[in-house]
Amino acid sequence: MRMSIINTIKGMLGKKRTVEKAGYTEKVKKSGVPFVLDNSLIGELKEGDLLAGRYTILNVMKGGMGVVYRAYDNALMQVFAIKTFQERFLWNQNIINGFIREVEVWMNLDEHPNIARAMSIQKDHGIPYIILEYVDGGDLSKWIGNLDIPQAINFAVQICNGMAYAYDKLRLVHRDLKPHNILITGGKIAKITDFGLVKVFDDAYTSETSPDAKERLEKEFPMIKSGMAVGTKEYMSPEQFLDTKNVGTESDIYSFGVMLYEMLTGARPFHATSFEEYMQKHTKEQPRPPSIINRKIPKELDTVVMRCLQKEPINRYPSFRQLKKELTEIYENITEKTLKVEQPIIQESAEKWNFKGEAMVNIGKYEAAIACLDEALKIDPNFDYAWNNKGNALSGLGRYEDAITCYDKALEINSNLGEVWLNKGQVFIHLGRYEDAIVCYDKVLEIDSISGAVWYGKGHALHNLGRHEKAIACYDKALEINPKHEGAWLSKGAFFADLLGRYEDAIACYDKALEINPRMKEAWYNKGIALVNLGIPLDAIACFDKALEIDPKDEWAWYNKGVAFRGLLMLEDAIVCYDNALEIKPNFEDAWLNKGVALSILGRYEDAIACFNHLIEINREDERAWTNKGSVFLDIGKYEDALTCFEQALKINPENKIAKQAKDFILCNFQT
Repeated sequence: MRMSIINTIKGMLGKKRTVEKAGYTEKVKKSGVPFVLDNSLIGELKEGDLLAGRYTILNVMKGGMGVVYRAYDNALMQVFAIKTFQERFLWNQNIINGFIREVEVWMNLDEHPNIARAMSIQKDHGIPYIILEYVDGGDLSKWIGNLDIPQAINFAVQICNGMAYAYDKLRLVHRDLKPHNILITGGKIAKITDFGLVKVFDDAYTSETSPDAKERLEKEFPMIKSGMAVGTKEYMSPEQFLDTKNVGTESDIYSFGVMLYEMLTGARPFHATSFEEYMQKHTKEQPRPPSIINRKIPKELDTVVMRCLQKEPINRYPSFRQLKKELTEIYENITEKTLKVEQPIIQESAEKWNFKGEAMVNIGKYEAAIACLDEALKIDPNFDYAWNNKGNALSGLGRYEDAITCYDKALEINSNLGEVWLNKGQVFIHLGRYEDAIVCYDKVLEIDSISGAVWYGKGHALHNLGRHEKAIACYDKALEINPKHEGAWLSKGAFFADLLGRYEDAIACYDKALEINPRMKEAWYNKGIALVNLGIPLDAIACFDKALEIDPKDEWAWYNKGVAFRGLLMLEDAIVCYDNALEIKPNFEDAWLNKGVALSILGRYEDAIACFNHLIEINREDERAWTNKGSVFLDIGKYEDALTCFEQALKINPENKIAKQAKDFILCNFQT
């Protein structure tokens, strides 16, 4: 009889050990539902699309690895070029980080007449985009075969002028000089583009720790494993084929020499059919002098080209500055005209500082952004977009009241800036001031009633105020305007899961969000939670794995993956997940509790007690820890210790039925 009572108590305690799973609401308090701008787009864009709620795509041009959009900036009413890597190269976070790093360096070149200006960086759904000045004349490749010698030298001197500036200012090595990376304006001004971008892939491979990711990079770039460059084989220097990391300006001078040869003759010095064959020719074979192909090339110009193409870097020109000087002299001797090459004019404009500040906001460098935007506002205190961007930077630092002050400054200057009202509303959301947020969103709707982002934001505020029917109506309005608004699908799914327990409908919404953005961590996470609630733990684990691919440091994804394993009675796997969560967040109370429960089920009682003790150190008022610790002592027959734990649980919560029944049971059966 006594044993059956003990087992009953243990059974009740066992049920108690199954801690309630962290649901959507609890998760949101820790990571937040992402606030997604209107017309959110994933993947490569098409004509007519709107990027980041601001840039209308006018046309699309693809290259070997990149994609370039000509786009109209609806805020500044200018045309820009926008560049990113093709979607198939953006699966790797190291590639994305490297892209941003190289663009940041490029931006630091500021303005130069022979360098395409990198104005800013935008990020949309984690995809980075460079905002570039738009050059309307195409690239140098269109001129090959149609250049007379003076014009070829003229372009060459301009390229040297830009490269000398880049190297002198930042010791910058381009690594991919070729005609496609030299833009030509309608006024025949040459502008170098794509500084450092080819280096991104090699750096990503070196930084990568995942064997699967390394293997995928090797498939994309077969030569990368051996340390050979990712570059354009027709223009690469001998040393770049052999050791891409340790190349200097002499390597760029070799690539320039290939281009100059091609400008003068219409043909490259070497022709081959494979990477290996190009490598053999560039490293071993001597090219024919260009004058053999084009008899009009003077001897001194022939000498310059051949010196650029020397196999040993030491035998080439030591700098673009010296190369520019010799080419200028040859041009003036041939034409009997002075060749004037523009030099950079250092001009501190509010627009320049604002662009740079906006870029820093977009990559999360908020302190640097504020410094730039303060410079813009020194020059023009009434620059509304600079005030807006400073507000965004302050918001990123969590300085919400200061951010509101900046937004108010922008609105004093121009009260019809819907973007500023939208950003101010978002800050009110962060502050939990939902009524104030709704006022801001209503202001935007007076300006633009067809903004899906505003309806979404208003729905988010209403949801938090408990006005659920109105909230869902706003989400539906957002989706009517923009069916690809992933944030609205996510929030609608949360509505079904949290408030109605309609998990199948919630999953349908999360799937819609994932169709739009397969890398939306929150949608994978919340789908996993819904599947746990439906009793489908294996599918839930697959969803948590997807979330962790995107963010390996998400402690809640690790924790709930552990909960799913627990549901499958795969307790060792559950413990691994809890440990990963605790490595990220050492004071994660639920993880300590559930790890202790799993260990106690496995009969590892001392380890379980240690977990509950950790939890008690973190929060002495956690009745769950005392109740489960008492359960372990009951399991191992330490009734006095069990009684102490149950009494402590009852001090915290006198209504704890399990602790009360367990205490009564011990007092009746084991106390003398």
